[in-house]
Amino acid sequence: MTSLLRRGAPLLFALALFAAPAAGQRNVRIDSGNTSRWTHSTVDGGHRLEIRGTGRVEFNDAGDWVTDLSPDGRMTVEEEGRGPERRAEFRPAGDGVRLTYTVDGRERAMDAEGQAWLRRVIGHAVRESGLGAEGRVARIRSRRGVGGVLDEIGRIRSDVGRRMYFNALFSGAPLGEGEYVRAMREAARIGSDVEKRLVLSRAVRDADGGARLAALLGTTGMIGSDVETRLVLNEVATRHDLEDAAARTAFFVAVDRMDSSVERRLVLTPVLRRGTPSRPVILAALRSAGRIESDVEKRLVLTQLPASRLDDEGISRAFMDAVRTIRSETERALVLRHLTRGAR
Repeated sequence: MTSLLRRGAPLLFALALFAAPAAGQRNVRIDSGNTSRWTHSTVDGGHRLEIRGTGRVEFNDAGDWVTDLSPDGRMTVEEEGRGPERRAEFRPAGDGVRLTYTVDGRERAMDAEGQAWLRRVIGHAVRESGLGAEGRVARIRSRRGVGGVLDEIGRIRSDVGRRMYFNALFSGAPLGEGEYVRAMREAARIGSDVEKRLVLSRAVRDADGGARLAALLGTTGMIGSDVETRLVLNEVATRHDLEDAAARTAFFVAVDRMDSSVERRLVLTPVLRRGTPSRPVILAALRSAGRIESDVEKRLVLTQLPASRLDDEGISRAFMDAVRTIRSETERALVLRHLTRGAR
């Protein structure tokens, strides 16, 4: 039996951003052509859940029901291996959507149990994908504040979904300092280094204070990939002067946690080269440079410091301490030659 569903508030289905649930083996396939097609599936032992879509699909505000489809649109949900085999298909019908529901291969009217199942499956997939995040975040924030949004993010298992909710949160009204610090703690739970970097790179714009920046850099230090860490640190160094002691300490702790000598150099050279870095920043950068494993990369960092800055006794001492860590006589000589040329 089919039932005609009333249209609800539309949410455009961003197909390319659709992500699978976290449990079990997952697969997402999107084919682009005249019509967008996607398949979202989860296989866990004998359990299989698959959601297929064609064209544009729109949802209600809760994100758990289809309210509109393009003329060529269709969405099918199938589940087997846990209880009865269920299948639901949404098709366009006049000014609404028509739903066909079958259980163990037999068509039946959508009852309360079936509706609860379908809303749970759709709602989970929509939340995990981050679909319609801006609208949902705005509604949650208006009712339960930033804490409510962070609670919701804490329930999302998909890193893509988390990132989209964070982006929506930072795109709204500015966060208070405590809210921002808590957001950084929640961002630290993102497993993907790429998704974590994307969240932090967006959050850098709002890190206008020592406590905020220190919290962001503390989370940056938890990124496993040196490349992704460097991208965040470069963004920080471009936007902030690192004059706050706590933020500066957190910045260089994150640098020193990086294994790659090349990536460390790519962070430290812009710090020394950009504008006129302050004495505390230079001292911290020189100490960090001295911990670089590669003599070549160490030399490339040290030669960024203008010879004129060595007039400061403390900077000169820190510089020579770093030079003494260079094992290669050739690289050490190149550093000193650079300073000699710069002093002329």
